[in-house]
Amino acid sequence: MNKLITVISIGLLFLLPSILKSQDMTSGFKLLESGKNAEATVFFKDILQDHPENKTALICYGRAVGLAGNPAEAKLIFLKLDQSYPKDKEVLLNLAESLLWNADFEDAISQYHIINSAFPNDAGVLRSLANAYAANQAYENAYQSILQSIALDQTNKASLHSHVSIGLAYAHQLKVAEKYSESLTVLQSLSDNNPLNKNVIVSKAYTYLAMKNYDAAKTEFLSLQANALDTIQSYLGIASVDLQTQKHKSSLVSLEHTYFDNKRLSTQDSIQRYDLIFGNYLNIKPKQADKILNTTLKPLLSESQHAEKQIYVNLATESYETIPSLISKIENKKLQQDITLRYVLEADKYKQFSNILSNIDQSLLDDYSHSLLNKIENELSYQANSTISYAEDNAENTSKELTVDVSAPKALTVSPFLHFRSRWVQSPLALQTANHSVLRIGSNIKAKHNQLASISIGVESNNSSSENPQYQSSYHLSYYVKINNRHFIKLLTSRSQLDYNQDLLSENIWKNNIGLEHHIVSRSGIGSYSQVNRSSLNDGNTGFDAFNSLYINLSQNPVIQTGLNSTLLTYKDETTTYYSPEYVFSISPFVKASNEYQTSQRWKYQLTLSAGQQFEAKADEPKLIYNIQLRTGYILSQNLFGELFYTFANNNSSLNNGFSTYITGLKIRYSL
Repeated sequence: MNKLITVISIGLLFLLPSILKSQDMTSGFKLLESGKNAEATVFFKDILQDHPENKTALICYGRAVGLAGNPAEAKLIFLKLDQSYPKDKEVLLNLAESLLWNADFEDAISQYHIINSAFPNDAGVLRSLANAYAANQAYENAYQSILQSIALDQTNKASLHSHVSIGLAYAHQLKVAEKYSESLTVLQSLSDNNPLNKNVIVSKAYTYLAMKNYDAAKTEFLSLQANALDTIQSYLGIASVDLQTQKHKSSLVSLEHTYFDNKRLSTQDSIQRYDLIFGNYLNIKPKQADKILNTTLKPLLSESQHAEKQIYVNLATESYETIPSLISKIENKKLQQDITLRYVLEADKYKQFSNILSNIDQSLLDDYSHSLLNKIENELSYQANSTISYAEDNAENTSKELTVDVSAPKALTVSPFLHFRSRWVQSPLALQTANHSVLRIGSNIKAKHNQLASISIGVESNNSSSENPQYQSSYHLSYYVKINNRHFIKLLTSRSQLDYNQDLLSENIWKNNIGLEHHIVSRSGIGSYSQVNRSSLNDGNTGFDAFNSLYINLSQNPVIQTGLNSTLLTYKDETTTYYSPEYVFSISPFVKASNEYQTSQRWKYQLTLSAGQQFEAKADEPKLIYNIQLRTGYILSQNLFGELFYTFANNNSSLNNGFSTYITGLKIRYSL
């Protein structure tokens, strides 16, 4: 605000030559122009003792008093002058500025509008109006007023300077409000007139970065180097882009370039550099991030800023004990709410949720806060999933399936669930229809905030038109070993029917299965997911199958993932009653795209495509295999989600009995 008022003051000083008609006041004018306001006050006070009605001396005395730090007195002087000279332009302008000195912004703006009405073609008045709007942080009105001023006089340097400063403030206000396109329109206008203005380039770059237009942001930051404008800000900006795209090594390399300019780093640049170093290590080496925070960054941060970053470290290292006390030190109410909700979700502190919810300021909630609230409420609510699907293979077997899952809140230490599935299979070869149903009840068990085990028992029935219904008991038991947030191992054992299609054979093939799952993902997004299963069947056969996916996450929001899937399926004996080859091995690259983490999108999608080669023991040559999976859904409300899905696969496996298969259906999820 002080800068804007200074601009107004300098502009009004240019009017003084026409005001100061007496050579006796020339030295007083020079005192005002040089900023010696206390001395100017004494000078003009002496003149007024001999000439108390001299308008010029009164105006200069009022300005000297106001600029010397007595705005209230200056305002009274100009109000009195306004009564004596009600339509005098110089008096009106100085009265308006005295209102600004007193932070009476609304009154000052009204005064400038009155002057503008009397002098509509005066570019200086419009410039002063624009600066008054800016002082009141009404940047949209300020921007429109300065454009009108420039339209009247395109050569005035003061107006051009105000155009840049007000335009940058207005563009920043639009960016904060997430009106990115409007912000870029303003910035492009500034750039057209000031192509090498460093502040305009930096503002454009960070607006692109907020839009996640990383290529455009990097181009702007690189232009700072290309035009020798600000090498340090260029490297800091490029490091910011690489950090957001999880290119941590590249980001750290860019930051290394700023070490050579240590002496030229401003305090703000230094904070930004170490903040970026901290952000990179938080994702790849959180303990190192903790060290940087509490050695280098801590002296540069406020208590609130330090508490916020310490919480991020504690969440990354799963050190939850001190987080509540750290949250209380955060000054920003919205940020405090967001971190509290994240803490509840990640630290499994759901017992505190009712009290937290009652203290939530709804006016501060945004998409991110609503997303966290929805996740927590889903963890606390009963959920029901219903799925209806239709499948057909190239042997003209068709099936219809209904699946219902009902589960208690996952936030509970013991979370019971119910699973029911029924499938009707019709085969033109067997000329009959059979039904296979599964009913299973169980519970998920948690220790502290970690999933520990899942236990379920149930019954499976096989109903055929040619025989009486048969019932068999089944079970599933799994035990989780959590290494950290990015690494877990699951051991499992189960008993179930081998394949629904065997209902048509009037023969139940049961398997007892022992398996292992392993999932590990690095902070850079490279991961591996594996399944290994060993099955023993009730006809004396044994089977072994393994699956592995090596992948890399190219993007998080939306998710873009690519990698390599491989499978191995082998049986001890080949039988004619079900698909049990000597071995089948397949390998296929895949790509997956999904917007499941974009909280602002009510439409959800997930698309997975893969293609590769399959090698079978008795096949003459490899088989080209491919797989298409598409899911698309819509969030009807906070508690209701509907989804359509489609899968087509031509790879051989025990699940599709060696046939090409497509499956389509509808899934409805409802939270109580």
